Amino acid sequence: MNLIELKETYLNEVTDIHEQHKKALSLAIDCLIDNEYERLNVPIVIANYNDFAKKEISDLLTKFCEKIFPNSGISFKAESLFIFGSDVESACASLITHMRSYDQSYIYLADSPAGFENIPSGLFHIVDIEYNKVTRYKNTRKGDITKEVYIDEYVVDDFLSGLFDLVTFGKKVNVMDTTEASVLLLEECNACIIRPIPAPKGAEYSAKITISSPDWEKLACVALRRYQSRECRDGMSWDISDEGWKNVEAYPFVEKLVVPNTNEERDCLIGLVTMNINEGCRPLLSTVWLHPLFRRKGKFKLLWSELKYNYGNFDVEQPNANMEAFMKAMSDPEL
Repeated sequence: MNLIELKETYLNEVTDIHEQHKKALSLAIDCLIDNEYERLNVPIVIANYNDFAKKEISDLLTKFCEKIFPNSGISFKAESLFIFGSDVESACASLITHMRSYDQSYIYLADSPAGFENIPSGLFHIVDIEYNKVTRYKNTRKGDITKEVYIDEYVVDDFLSGLFDLVTFGKKVNVMDTTEASVLLLEECNACIIRPIPAPKGAEYSAKITISSPDWEKLACVALRRYQSRECRDGMSWDISDEGWKNVEAYPFVEKLVVPNTNEERDCLIGLVTMNINEGCRPLLSTVWLHPLFRRKGKFKLLWSELKYNYGNFDVEQPNANMEAFMKAMSDPEL
């Protein structure tokens, strides 16, 4: 399970808690998810004047962190943090004094986020619990760019939106269902946009994608097949229906890429091999396609050995000249 799924499971187990406190816990875990996928270690501050609320939320957050990262060596015990000072110099001095005098932790408690406005931007995640709403953001120093406030939570149902992060620079796209996602991907292809397709935040592509795989993986495969259709002019009508994926096994080519405007490195689909497996027939390698920027790097050569191991002797559907040359080279290593 990825972190977003683990979060959902954990929140479902937390029942006897005020709705606003549960929202704060969810957003605090979202800070943890951002850290994990941006490869950062930014501490989380829970800000509220209600000591009971801070303790309840931080205790639950600590339990989640200790469960997910049991051998991290990081302290998840919540510590109080008060930053005094009306200007940058005095606020930074206050922060440094605190860090020298007390144990450092991943989780901090504060009465108000106001003191964090006088220290350099981006040092802390803030979960701000106000009277009628809960938000999260990274601390932003006065005079810097306007802070980006997050209210929405990461949920498993948002996975389809993540397919578009490379073209929306990490901004959330409101994609409600697979039909809407499929239409947007088709419009991209018709506009001659051919791009790697990122896995949603917190997810990774499977080594083999089949009829039982999640819809987002099958949508990405269908989109890649459309790219091949534009280049090879062979036409296609593949979709994510059971009929479309019956007897199909897809092997993705994946590259780790950074989502623009973020520090987040994500699994991205850059190519695809599909095998048709029909009872009573030899397996058939149906399609092979790689994004032009990732060709001639030996990726298909590495997968070829795995296909031979998995399927033994298989046929190749209508190989072009390049494919025939590749097959000949693979059958005679001296070429």
